[in-house]
Amino acid sequence: MKYTFFLLLFIHALVAQDHQLIDIGEAYYSPAEKLMLEKVQEPKSLYQIWPDDGKRADDPAKGLQEQGVVKGVLRISNVDRPTLTWVKPEKPDGRAILICPGGGYNILAATHEGSDVASWLAKQGITPFILKYRVPRRKGLDKHKVALEDSQRAMNLIRFHAKSFGIDKNKVGILGFSAGGHLSALTSVQQRSYKTIDDADKENCLPNFAVLIYAAYTGDKKTREIDPLLKPTRKIPILSVIGSKDTNFLPGLDAYVRYLQKNNIPIQHSVYDGIGHGVGLVGKVWQKDCEAWLKELKFP
Repeated sequence: MKYTFFLLLFIHALVAQDHQLIDIGEAYYSPAEKLMLEKVQEPKSLYQIWPDDGKRADDPAKGLQEQGVVKGVLRISNVDRPTLTWVKPEKPDGRAILICPGGGYNILAATHEGSDVASWLAKQGITPFILKYRVPRRKGLDKHKVALEDSQRAMNLIRFHAKSFGIDKNKVGILGFSAGGHLSALTSVQQRSYKTIDDADKENCLPNFAVLIYAAYTGDKKTREIDPLLKPTRKIPILSVIGSKDTNFLPGLDAYVRYLQKNNIPIQHSVYDGIGHGVGLVGKVWQKDCEAWLKELKFP
C-alpha cells in the first residue's frame, strides 16, 4: 500500500511536468465558442490552456458565466476558462500566428477580429491560433494582467507542441486588434508573468514578429507618453496599421511608433485615410498590405 501511494505521487509529478494536448470536442464547446467558430471551414481543434478545469486558482473573478452575444459582431464576455483554437491550413508553410481579438479588455470581438482572421491566415499557409483570453478586467489588477498570462501561456504551448502543430517554433508571431494589439505588444517584450507549472513553460514566450491592428493603450493621447511596459527589450519585425479617424488611439500609437523607430526597432507603420476604430482586417483597406508584409517577412 505504501509503495502504491508513492508510485501514484511519482506518476502525478510526471504528468504535471509533461503537458498533454487534450482536444475539447465540439460537443463540449461553450455557446460562445460555437458562435466564434461556426463559419470556420478549415479543420480545427480547441484546447484549454490551463490544466485541470482550465481555470486559474488565483483568478480573483469567481462564478463568471461566459456569454456570447451577436450585435453586428460577436462579443464574448465573462471568460474564466481561456482557450486556444488551432485552425489547420491545407498547405502549412511552418509559420504560425497567435490571434488576440480586441474589446477593451472587457469583451472579445471574436469573429471579425478572431475567427475571420484565422481563415484568412490559413489560406496563406500560415497556421493560426485564436486566443480566447480572460475578460473582463479583474478588479484590483492591471487591465492586462490575466490576459497577458493567457497570451504567454498560449505562446509556450504553441512552441512546446510545434511538431504536433506542424510549425517552426522559430517562426511564431502574434497579431492583435485594439486592446488585443496592446496585449500583442506586451507579449512581444515581457518575460513570463506567472510561475512555471509544467515543461511547456520552459519554452520562450516571446513571439518572433508582431502585427498590431489599430493598437490601443500604447501611449497617452494628451501627453504622448508611451506605456512604460511596452519599452522594447529586443528587436523583432513589427507591422502597425491604423485609420486616420481613430482619434482616441492614433496619437498614443504615433508616440509609440516614434519611440520604437528611435530605438531602431524594425517597424512598418501606416495610417489610412477615412478609417475608424474596430473595423477588423479581412476585406478592409489594409488587408493586401498585411498580406504583402507577411509574405516578405524574413527570419534569421
